[in-house]
Amino acid sequence: MKKSLLFAFLAGATALSGTAAVKVTLTKPGTIGAQVNEPCSFFVSLRNQGDEVTKVKFGVTVGAGEEFFVDVEPAIPVATGAYAPFEIAIPAQTEEGSTVVAVRPVEVNGEEYAGKTVNGNLEVKEFSPRVIPLMEDYTGTWCGFCPQGFVVMERLHQSYPDKALLIAYHNGDPMAVSGLYSPSSVSGYPSLFLNRSSVNAAGNTVANAMVKSNEPADVLVNVDASWADADNCDMNTKVTLTFTKEVVEGDYRVQIFVIADDLTGTTSSWKQHSYYGDPTNSYGVYGKPGFIDPLWDQFIENEWLNLVFNDVCVADQIKTRKDYDASVPYAEAKTPVVKEYLYKNLNKVNESGGNTPIIQHPDKVKLGAVVVDKQNKFVNCGFAKVQAYNPGSVNTVTDGDANAPKEYYNLQGVKVNGENLTPGIYIVRQGRKVSKIAVR
Repeated sequence: MKKSLLFAFLAGATALSGTAAVKVTLTKPGTIGAQVNEPCSFFVSLRNQGDEVTKVKFGVTVGAGEEFFVDVEPAIPVATGAYAPFEIAIPAQTEEGSTVVAVRPVEVNGEEYAGKTVNGNLEVKEFSPRVIPLMEDYTGTWCGFCPQGFVVMERLHQSYPDKALLIAYHNGDPMAVSGLYSPSSVSGYPSLFLNRSSVNAAGNTVANAMVKSNEPADVLVNVDASWADADNCDMNTKVTLTFTKEVVEGDYRVQIFVIADDLTGTTSSWKQHSYYGDPTNSYGVYGKPGFIDPLWDQFIENEWLNLVFNDVCVADQIKTRKDYDASVPYAEAKTPVVKEYLYKNLNKVNESGGNTPIIQHPDKVKLGAVVVDKQNKFVNCGFAKVQAYNPGSVNTVTDGDANAPKEYYNLQGVKVNGENLTPGIYIVRQGRKVSKIAVR
């Protein structure tokens, strides 16, 4: 009943305002990083002020080239008044340089539409990492306002699982882990941070996060992780950094996080409190719902919910400690730098007041790595699923081991097969030793 009242109100407001059946606007995509001879895509943020949008055809022009057309369907239909990110693919660029990318909507839901053009700046380089958005949420099941953060995080988790690093830090509930270090200073819950800058859970938050992924970055962050034993107790981690410029020792640090998905429980402390489902509260159904998303429905209709929680931080190694040096050493431009760490006793992290390991599904665990500068400002990040224990694999490399396997990388920081190298310059890593070779 509450949901129908809310949407009836929205529909009535639309009718009174005379909103056109089709009306969308785009925001500028900003600077778009691209790599020579590599496929490229970028996001634009679309605001819908008309009927629900299920498909948009965009006209795209790169530099002085001819306009071409791209059909894109959003991750979910875009409701009236909602924002959504749309990903647009463009052809690989063959030369370095800067040019303008122009985008306009030419069809909406299969109907012709004369939308306004927005421009972005395409920067093409030989080596051009892109930003991976980092969204962090400070939350707790006891917090009635925290559904706002939950919806942002879960929408990104469901719609863009491979394009953003998500980390939820729980406080005062069964997913809270003692000893975690807070990367940002927060004054209340929920507190959302995009690339370590505070943001609100507003209508355009998800779209803004994805548009951030257009930006070129100073470093490519590759992550590898695997369980080191059959009991999923210890974890081998390796973070490979490839900077676009020479790095002075101490200018950057690497923070690593263990992140668990699919957590749930049966006790009352696992239930998420929602002020938006409490009709006696001023933040109930007639209050501001935050933003338009189908995930909001459950919070409008219920005061307490049994949910499945994703992207929960269960361990970190942020501070410089005796067993982990977070500082990045000196490195030449485009030369991979490797940071390794062995997490121990991860299955000993328990619920608050209980004895159940907080990692409920070892096959649903990720490792995230965040690079920050000396002022603790966000630079870039990366993440990867933790692989299953493989007793036949080489889990660690001993310093100075002349028998260590050689790893080959191209100048873009991508690992390649050393047995079939084409002519060019490559980076070779053996243990901790890094060198360059030329293949002619």
